[in-house]
Parts: sequence; structure tokens; C-alpha cells
Amino acid sequence: MLAPINSLFNRYFMSDFFESSYKTYTKEKDDSFIIEVALPGMKKEDIKINTKDRVLTISAEQDSESSARQVSYNQSFRLPETLDTENISATYEQGILSIKLPKKAKPKSDAKEVKIQ
Repeated sequence: MLAPINSLFNRYFMSDFFESSYKTYTKEKDDSFIIEVALPGMKKEDIKINTKDRVLTISAEQDSESSARQVSYNQSFRLPETLDTENISATYEQGILSIKLPKKAKPKSDAKEVKIQ
């Protein structure tokens, strides 16, 4: 089960977003971070995810068919250098947007001891 955004997540991401009733959850795995956003009632076509200058922006906009109101969501995350921004992926199923942010592979240490002669 994913936990709401907490201080652990905030150490890696500094987020600025419009207050909304949409819940955002995060999870850290060994090789990635997962962001999940509950966007009930939205269609896949209503959602856009963009990255630019190490900022991930999630936006969704939907005109309500049952009323004359428009529903929108917008949230941005500053991404740390430790993420592989070229391989971000996302899925949207049953009202849940799931974004996988893979971590960069850790460089292998080439440290070695030098013998004194």
C-alpha cells in the first residue's frame, strides 16, 4: 500500500501544486520511485505528463458532461539528478495514474588501493 506524501518523499522531490481533492501517493523502490494520483472520472485523453528542465508536470482537464463546470488538476515535481528522466513511464487504470521514475544506475566504484613501494 502506498503512503501519502511524507517527509521521506519530500527529501527527494520538492513539489508545488494547486490544492485539490485529488490524492497523491508515492513509493520508493530499489530502482525507482512510483507516483500514483487518484484521478477518478478522468479519461486517459484528459491527462498530460511533461518533463522539462528536470520538472515533471502532471495536468488533467475535463469538461463535466453532467454540469457546466470544468474539472482540472495540476501538479509539478522538481526531479533530482539521481533519476533517469529519459525512461519515465506511466499507466492509467481504473482512475489511478501511475508514473514510474527510474533511478539512474549507480556508477561502479573504480577505487583501488595503491601500494607504497
